[in-house]
Amino acid sequence: MDIKWTKKKFIGICLVLLFFLFIGVFELTKIERIFYRTDYSKTSYNSMYYQMKLISMLHSYKFESSNNHVSISKIGEALEYSDFNLMLFNSNKSVKVSKYKIDKIKLGNSYTDVKKVLGAPVFASKFKSNLVSTASWTTNQKSNFEVFFDDYDRVKELK
Repeated sequence: MDIKWTKKKFIGICLVLLFFLFIGVFELTKIERIFYRTDYSKTSYNSMYYQMKLISMLHSYKFESSNNHVSISKIGEALEYSDFNLMLFNSNKSVKVSKYKIDKIKLGNSYTDVKKVLGAPVFASKFKSNLVSTASWTTNQKSNFEVFFDDYDRVKELK
């Protein structure tokens, strides 16, 4: 009788823990869906700003903005931190980067230097420290040119 009661307790505790884990994963995927599936190319600066502010408020996320950057975070971990100009890339998907421009990029260049030469990237991801870790551009050969940055916002690898 005592062993059955212990097994039932263990199974009950496991089910409760799985339930709470499921709720946590569901909340994360819900905010990611809302945030990442927005078509920024058809959105103005102001409407995107207020949409992100509303999303974060409705889902108990912390919303911060300074200069041209926005941060949405929960319990100290950044969900995304991105330059509005980088997100509002209306035309840069069709812009191709030439080999001549790519050759200008050297190891040790900063992200802003690379962005001045190549323009806004097609894709960029960031560290939790809010510095760009990876950025990619489309080349004339219809392939992607990727730049990897270190913790100090300097180019560490080119692909």
